[in-house]
Order: sequence, then C-alpha cells, then structure tokens
Amino acid sequence: MASWQISGQYMETCNCELLCPCISSNLTARPTDGKCYAAVALHIDKGAKDGVALDGLSFVIVLNAPGPMAQGNMAIGLIVDDSASEAQTAALVEIASGKAGGPAAGLAPLVGTFAGVEKSPIEFTRDGFKFSVKAGDFLDQ
Repeated sequence: MASWQISGQYMETCNCELLCPCISSNLTARPTDGKCYAAVALHIDKGAKDGVALDGLSFVIVLNAPGPMAQGNMAIGLIVDDSASEAQTAALVEIASGKAGGPAAGLAPLVGTFAGVEKSPIEFTRDGFKFSVKAGDFLDQ
C-alpha cells in the first residue's frame, strides 16, 4: 500500500495526433509519429508522503518512448517545482518513479533510463477546461 496521497490538477500531452493510440490500445499501439514524447504535469492541491507535506507543489514527468510504450525502453525525467525542499523533492521522485507504489509503479518496469531531476519554477494554470503548464525553459504546453 502506498505511503502517500496527492490530489490536485492533472494535465497530459503527447506528440501523437488526436486521439493518442495508447489510450485505446493499453499502451500497445505504435505512436502516430513512431516515437512518443509526452509530459504529465501535476499540481498538488493537497498531499503528503510519509509526513512530508506536498501541498502547493507541481511536478512534470517527461517521457520518451521509442515505440509502443508496452515494449518498454522508455526514458523519463522529472521537473520539480524549484520551491520544493530536499525532502519534498525526494518524496516527489519516489512518487513519480513508482518506488513509492501507486499508479507509476505499474509503468516502472517499462522505464529503461531515468534521465534525472531538474528544478524549475512551474506555472500550472487552469481556465475552465483549458490547462497550461510552463516549467522554465524546459516545457511550455
């Protein structure tokens, strides 16, 4: 059982044409461009891991899959809000990597390379059903 809980806003984008084939194929279809480049952004309204408060933080998982995700060999990296303390950053790395259990743990065996962690200011904006995320010079979606 996971020793963490987060709730908040979620945004996911990829380079595939609408509709991403991963959704309907359980990750087995080839991305529409052959490779998949995706970003999964989360803003935590309320959350904690092992007593470390995560309220108000954002993070982005960036992903590169060389073909269908189910074939593995994905590379992922993490962008963490630059206001996160060392303890908060460590907690977010464990959550995003799947080491802490939860949804990411199911994808962890498909990851071949962990590219590391970058800290950056992250702006997570929601206007109705429109979301945008900017993470320094790393990401603008």
